[in-house]
Amino acid sequence: MPFFEEKVNKGYEWLLRFSEILHERLVAGHQVEIFIKGFTSPRAQSDYNLSLGRRRISSLRNHFDTYREGLFSSFLKSGQLIITERSFGEATAAAGVSDDLFDLRNSVFSIGAANERRVEIVEIKSQ
Repeated sequence: MPFFEEKVNKGYEWLLRFSEILHERLVAGHQVEIFIKGFTSPRAQSDYNLSLGRRRISSLRNHFDTYREGLFSSFLKSGQLIITERSFGEATAAAGVSDDLFDLRNSVFSIGAANERRVEIVEIKSQ
C-alpha cells in the first residue's frame, strides 16, 4: 500500500538516519534540542485527543531512550540532548477529516484521518 510505503516506512527510515546523525552531533560535543509535536484526528473529545497526542510523543521519546540499547541515555541525563514536547490533539487537523463517530470510513479508515495520527520532529536547535 502506498500510504505505508511512502509515509510509515519512509518515516521510520528517516528516524533511524536522523538518530545516527544526532548521535554524531552529540559525540562531537554539540547540545541539541529537539521539538516534538503529537497530532490526532478529530474523532474523539478534545481532552482525550490531547492525551493521545502526548502518548504519541512518548513513543518517540521512548525511541530515544531505548535506541541501540540506550545510546542517548547519557546525553539525555546530562542535558546535552533536550526533548521539548507539545501535544496538539486535533487542533490542527485538516478540514476534510471527519469527527463523526459513526462515519468510520472518513474518521478512521481514510488516508486523511491516518495522516492526522502522527508525531513529528518539527524543529531542531544545535549549539
